[in-house]
Amino acid sequence: MSTTWQAAQNNPEDVWMPFIKHLYPRLQDEVYRLPPLHFNSVPRSVVNIGGLTVYVRDNPSKKCGKHPQPPPAPQVAGTVFTTPPDSEPVGVQDTHFQDDAAQERCCKALLKIQGGAMIISQLVFKKYLDNKTNPERYSTHLHDAAISKLPNVKGPHLPKNIKDGECDILIIHRHYGLVLGEIKSVGSHSSVTNKAIVDKIGKAVRQLDNQEQALRYLMKDISQGIRITKSVLLPEITSDELLSALSTSPEIRQELIWCTNSKHEAEAVRKCLCRDQLTEPSTWWDTLHTSLGPDLIMTPEIYERIVARFCGLATTVDVPTACPPHRKVIRSMGEAVAETGLRFSYLTLTPDQVKLLTAQPELPWQQFEHVYLQGPPGCGKTVVLVLKGLQWAQEGKKVIILSVRPQAHAVTLLMETQIRNCLGEAAASSSIHRQRLDFSDESFDVDVAVSELLPQLRARPVLILVDEITIHLKKKFMDWLGRIRRLRPDTCVWAAGMWRFDYHGDSVPSWLKIQELREALRFPSNIMREVEFTNLITEKNIVPPFSASQFPGHTDGPEVMNLSHAGLWEHDGDHPLECEKCADDVASFINQELRVGQSDQPLKYKDVWILFDRTGEFQNHSEVLIQRLNVHKLPVKEVTYPLSVDDEKDLAEARTDRIVATDWRAVQGMERMVIIGLGLGGGRLHIMSRCTSFLLYIK
Repeated sequence: MSTTWQAAQNNPEDVWMPFIKHLYPRLQDEVYRLPPLHFNSVPRSVVNIGGLTVYVRDNPSKKCGKHPQPPPAPQVAGTVFTTPPDSEPVGVQDTHFQDDAAQERCCKALLKIQGGAMIISQLVFKKYLDNKTNPERYSTHLHDAAISKLPNVKGPHLPKNIKDGECDILIIHRHYGLVLGEIKSVGSHSSVTNKAIVDKIGKAVRQLDNQEQALRYLMKDISQGIRITKSVLLPEITSDELLSALSTSPEIRQELIWCTNSKHEAEAVRKCLCRDQLTEPSTWWDTLHTSLGPDLIMTPEIYERIVARFCGLATTVDVPTACPPHRKVIRSMGEAVAETGLRFSYLTLTPDQVKLLTAQPELPWQQFEHVYLQGPPGCGKTVVLVLKGLQWAQEGKKVIILSVRPQAHAVTLLMETQIRNCLGEAAASSSIHRQRLDFSDESFDVDVAVSELLPQLRARPVLILVDEITIHLKKKFMDWLGRIRRLRPDTCVWAAGMWRFDYHGDSVPSWLKIQELREALRFPSNIMREVEFTNLITEKNIVPPFSASQFPGHTDGPEVMNLSHAGLWEHDGDHPLECEKCADDVASFINQELRVGQSDQPLKYKDVWILFDRTGEFQNHSEVLIQRLNVHKLPVKEVTYPLSVDDEKDLAEARTDRIVATDWRAVQGMERMVIIGLGLGGGRLHIMSRCTSFLLYIK
């Protein structure tokens, strides 16, 4: 034991190095980011609907009392929504929104720099070498030995204002030493003043000087001569605007020149990353380092030692969360993907959706009002239907969940399961019923469909929920609904579909309320941008476009990964389903990039769906994909469409921890954290919109 202790003291980074090399295997050559994603401060108020805590996207001016906390919700896979873990309202100032946006824009730009590098965001000096929360990953005894002789901020050597400081950006570069970046948001472009810019620059210079002092102290046992370059990052103004602002304050201009080790004002401005350089930051990066060349002190060994200290398990670099303790360590992309999926699964509504669900009818007949929810995918239509069903059942009324086509069988089972879980089986057994009426069948007869349903409509007031209505079924649906309305006026129907009800110019009857839901709630903006690019929204205008949100989402999410099959010599077959190379790329992505199914990672195999279009000439050509994934030891099952009863249950309830490969039609209305789309074809909108976190597609 004493030998091990002595070895940890002599080579402290060796305690954390195995973890570093496991998590960042190409550290010497690639750029990594810690945390891998930026998570925003998201405002919310809280309401109680159906006994559940619901987050509402607005910005409360003050906090209100807590609501009773419901029982824990089931896992994310296999649920319509996850009950939020905390019921405390949160207000967020406008400056926080601006700071979050500035941080994300700068971090995305910095990922374009070349060479091996680690980009650390918002490093708090007090959390350097201060983490003992992972005893299962390393010996606390060895951790204590490793840090016992390393410099830290706890002693009397640094002033308090430096100990309490943090770095917006710390880049540890394999060839160019360390780069300190201070990000400053100066507000919207129209309201920027020279005084505001100068004030921000002056503050940034002081912070950068303090950060350099702290870093030199913390690394004094490695080398006092490691190069530290400093820069101010201003993503909302151009270089010309910065130059103009500096001309109004000779004192701040000179401070910036000294801080950035520049010869003159123009060079100092070029060493600041401004809005006009974000899309291609290479000029800024070259200006920082070209005249000096590589830092000869930064050898591969010293580079790894510094990364091990600042990015290893002993140092905490965390992100804000929605629940106590309000901070969470996220180191790997797999952890970031899982956290993104979890946050977008939280039961969240817009104020308009809350109003729709909680409005009290002014007249008795209005409680039986018929409602059609329309809007692009991911805006909470299915969530609203489930909550409406839960409310109705809690009042002792009957709820029928109606599947009107085979593509809706699995999602209606999921809706039923979620309501039953919230009610409890005893209460649900007499209140919740699921039934199938295939409106898409050519032999469908409205009179027969109504007669089949009438026996269930006689006992008491009934709510019928219908999800995944398509434009092709609208006429049959309206004929059916009109007859139900005439025969049983105490029956209420709430239906949902992404298609515009009035697309063909049809008038809306006075007894049907059309409610548009267009704010993306179920996936990050990176996914939303891919979904809204589909021609059903941009050209044909069949699906309503997304509306802009007043508040940011939890995160922009991981960048969508696009790969190509056609025309590449190492690929074979006419479609990704027939290609071994495409299957190997998918397996590498699952195993190495996201590390799905590994014991130290949160993503499970059941969080991953591989979706494709099984129509036309490729309907029987998926054997190569499945075989190659099995070679890579990935548990995967191909689920054929139409679904069997067992497959419906497996998809809806996520009972088995395995990857599912299937036609996109089998999972309409349902979601998973990771979606891999192969040869999207006509299913682009449907495949991409099933994703709540990370999307990879092969064209």
